[in-house]
Amino acid sequence: VARKGRPGPVHLELPEDVAGEEVEDVPVIPLHPLERPIAPSAALDRAEAALPTREGDVEMAVRRAEAAVARSMAERSISRRARGIADRTKSAEELLVREGRSELIELDEREMALADADDEAAQASLASLLERARLLSLRGELGTALLGAVPPCAAP
Repeated sequence: VARKGRPGPVHLELPEDVAGEEVEDVPVIPLHPLERPIAPSAALDRAEAALPTREGDVEMAVRRAEAAVARSMAERSISRRARGIADRTKSAEELLVREGRSELIELDEREMALADADDEAAQASLASLLERARLLSLRGELGTALLGAVPPCAAP
């Protein structure tokens, strides 16, 4: 049964000359229990003593990440508003050009401003996504957010 790649039963087809070949018995390697390494008690004591400091470091990192998410969401909102304004300005300029009350160069400038606003909005959205991923990672929730369930490799 395949355990990696595409899981499930596997069918192997061998040529008749290979399948009918006589071979010597090969001794099977006996199973042995898995022996996990055990850390020295001094190392465990040091890790336990450092735990409150590490928890405080993680808490501060989470708070900084939460602030970064809030900031990136605000920047994203502002860039979307700016993009909307640039779009409306371009539409108004198109109308003025059709009526003959503006030059095509003005319309070109409005189109460039809209393209710049599109780029800024895309960058702000990407920055916001990265900040949210960083926060989820710090909280230990990234696997669940991506997979929709507890990741199969999560420690119990």
